[in-house]
Amino acid sequence: MGNLLVFQIFLMGCGISLVFSAPERIPIGFVVKQGSPAILSAFRYAIRQHNSNNNPVGGFKLDERIDILETDDVLSVGRAVCAQMKKGIFAMMGLSRPGLYSTMQSYSQSFQMPYINLNFLPNHTGLDKSPINNLALSSNNFHLNLRPFHAPAVVDLVRHYGWKDLVYLYDSDEASYMMEFLVHEFSLQKRDVRVQRVSGAQEAYEYLKSIDSIVGANKKHIILDMPTASTQDLITKNLEDKALMKRQFHYLMINLGVEELNFDHLKFTGVNMTAFTLFNSNDDHYKQWSNEWSQLDEDAGWLGAGGPLTNEAALMVDAVHLWVASLNRLFKDRPHMFQNNFRRGELFNNGSRGLDCSKYPLEAWEHGKLLTHMLTTTRFTGLTGPVIFDAVGQRRNYTLNLVEMTFNRKVLVGTWSEKEGLLVTKRFTQVDVKPIPKDRNLVVTTIIEEPYMMWKVPRDGETLTGNDRFEGFNVDMLKAMAEKANFSYEIKLVNDSLYGAVDEHGNWNGMIGELVRKEADMVVAPLTITAEREQVVDFTKPYMSIGISIVIKKPVKTKPGIFSFMAPLSYDIWICIVFAYLGVSIVLFLVSRFSPYEWHIEETFNGPVVVNEFSMYNTLWFSLGAFMQQGGHIYPRNYAFRSISGRLAGSVWWFFTLIIISSYTANLAAFLTVERMSTPIKSADDLQSQSEIEYGVMRAGSTYSFFRRSKVVVYQKMWDFMSHRPHVVVKNNLEGFARVRSSRGKYAYLAESSVVDYMNNRLPCDTMKVGEDLDSKGYGIATQAGSLLTERLSRAILDLKEDGTLTNLQHLWWIKKGQCPSEGEKQSDSKNSELKLNNVAGCFYILIIGLIVSMVFALFEFLYKAHKDSRRYKVPLGLAVKNKARFSVQGGAFKDPRLLYPNWHDAIRSKDSHQPPLFRKSHTQV
Repeated sequence: MGNLLVFQIFLMGCGISLVFSAPERIPIGFVVKQGSPAILSAFRYAIRQHNSNNNPVGGFKLDERIDILETDDVLSVGRAVCAQMKKGIFAMMGLSRPGLYSTMQSYSQSFQMPYINLNFLPNHTGLDKSPINNLALSSNNFHLNLRPFHAPAVVDLVRHYGWKDLVYLYDSDEASYMMEFLVHEFSLQKRDVRVQRVSGAQEAYEYLKSIDSIVGANKKHIILDMPTASTQDLITKNLEDKALMKRQFHYLMINLGVEELNFDHLKFTGVNMTAFTLFNSNDDHYKQWSNEWSQLDEDAGWLGAGGPLTNEAALMVDAVHLWVASLNRLFKDRPHMFQNNFRRGELFNNGSRGLDCSKYPLEAWEHGKLLTHMLTTTRFTGLTGPVIFDAVGQRRNYTLNLVEMTFNRKVLVGTWSEKEGLLVTKRFTQVDVKPIPKDRNLVVTTIIEEPYMMWKVPRDGETLTGNDRFEGFNVDMLKAMAEKANFSYEIKLVNDSLYGAVDEHGNWNGMIGELVRKEADMVVAPLTITAEREQVVDFTKPYMSIGISIVIKKPVKTKPGIFSFMAPLSYDIWICIVFAYLGVSIVLFLVSRFSPYEWHIEETFNGPVVVNEFSMYNTLWFSLGAFMQQGGHIYPRNYAFRSISGRLAGSVWWFFTLIIISSYTANLAAFLTVERMSTPIKSADDLQSQSEIEYGVMRAGSTYSFFRRSKVVVYQKMWDFMSHRPHVVVKNNLEGFARVRSSRGKYAYLAESSVVDYMNNRLPCDTMKVGEDLDSKGYGIATQAGSLLTERLSRAILDLKEDGTLTNLQHLWWIKKGQCPSEGEKQSDSKNSELKLNNVAGCFYILIIGLIVSMVFALFEFLYKAHKDSRRYKVPLGLAVKNKARFSVQGGAFKDPRLLYPNWHDAIRSKDSHQPPLFRKSHTQV
């Protein structure tokens, strides 16, 4: 018994040790103002991710304590913080604005409660002219700033650019700290800075317009410290203003939120923008989190998620990871650290439940100093790069990535760190434009491609030389650009007839290769701007926006069949109409049978008879007459419902037929006059999921590279199909379209949309585009890397766009010189087309068949009646047929009825329902 008791005590001790080795739930407080859904979702999702994993070190989970405030005034924040500390928390997190940061700082210092702030705010109460040198002087801080103070990076970048005149726009108190530091540094460097606080994108736009009118054509360097949404609106407004588009604006976005820009709206606009970001888009950890974040559904409660991972959301994720990493270190060395603080699921501090703000003297969090020390000494790599703090809780040894906007994407061009400063890995877009040399003709390499560059057909006796040998869109555009930019040129064809791609030896071929080898000064052709090409050459602003289109042979138009008049309604509707017709007829029959108002008395030769006119035969006829919008009356009898039930059933049937007939009539004309085409594929998904139709691209072109490098699953499968079937890849677009035309619908070709639009407008007009464009890109003029021509040519392109020259040229070569009727002409022809016999042949067939069937039934009724009379009156069938035929033809009575009816007087007296009554008188039954 004693041994058993000792064993039980031992087990209890082991259990207590296991229970208190780490608390089950570590509470964390989070106070945020309403309107920050992305930060709140990031906080909850990061905690959920941690709690769903088995932690090998601490074995603990986190418990979220969230207070969402409608107003973040001092009183509301104080109440929320005190309420959370009363319940018991280990640390606080938040996103404090400057007016409240001192309040949070005061609570943190007074109660020694660790506080992780996502904003950068100096840990002091006063500011001098250099805020970074006057951060926190006390080593007894309990608050950390997770967002780094990156003003030195901005100073280094401006110094690198050599900007002398700057415009600084900001819109909040948070941005004022950065502004004061930068203005102080720029003044020491003798730079002229115009500072303006604005209240939104519209006010910033108006201010830049005023600056533009003062500065004129000189370059304007704009530093933007505004929310990403305001920055997006401002740039969009400037790009839409044609007057401002002629000017040179260079935007420097310093709010670290460039990843949140909707870059689809800025593609191919030529916007000149540089920005810092904390994200490394090539990092696997960032890719994983960004992918998970984009897949979160707002309908499932993850408000603010489902899109790009925002800067503040990433900082919140790193804040949670910082807390987890710090606790892991603590529990590794001190597994029983908090065993006396948890009682019955509640947190106690020095024997008291939670921390009471009203208690005097104030009682500090007993583990506050240790937890703050663990937070400031923990180091790890998060979504925002290396997370390292100094002794006063400021972020140190961080790295910023420098990105620039190109025509179709963001490009990493350098990095900045506290140790190494600014490191430029690629050249910047800042190139001083110098005059183009006039002592020689610029060599323009191109390729024959309709309608961009074509051989000009000489007139009789005419000899063409030099540039006059060519005609086309690019020829006319090049002439206009030469007049704008004042240069002379010489056109030559590329030697290998290729656009330009990397060959198997790693060398560039085609026109790009000639630029790389400096055999030409520029490429003027339908050359797509791609990231791969932009690494070795320069591109101007795009002169045409395009995408990848799918082209197939036009299917044979299906003409309306003989029963096409039934097409306006589906077969399901026709079947439902038939059943409705039968159902209504049955209902009318039953209603008339059970309603006393539908029965009446008729006086016949044989006496009064109670009859009901609505037999099943008559109700079928009545319903059919109403559906055909014709009368169903039989003279002299007038079938009309007397009962309310009958009239109600008839009324709803009339309403039903009104709607059906009206809908049918409205759609009938379109189905009879329009010849429809049924395309076998409608999108890239349809093309990839089938095996009957082959598809291909042009070798060594941008479309070829697009599929080869695409990460989209559908396009990867299409690339696998084409790469394993070399015969589907063609040498040029002419070969591709020729193959489409000769394949009888078994081959689809993928090419740039502009080429597809042009070729579809050429004889024999038998190809067509299907689906939407697969991507969005642009054609640009390529020059040698670092060439002084790029800026001048880009300005010329913008001028030609704004004065409508490029639009007129495109209309000339694609529309006016097209060989196929336009869509408007096709619609006009379809409207004026007359109906042919085959459009309504089915109606004639039904008419003829109906007449024949009616004649057959009439003959059957005639013979049946003759047979019945011959048996009734005992005369030969032939005689009965002969006399009834004579009666039908003459329309009168028989001259000698006894020949047909020997017992005529007896027959009259018999109850023959077929005899006509001598008189009729109806009485409604009461």
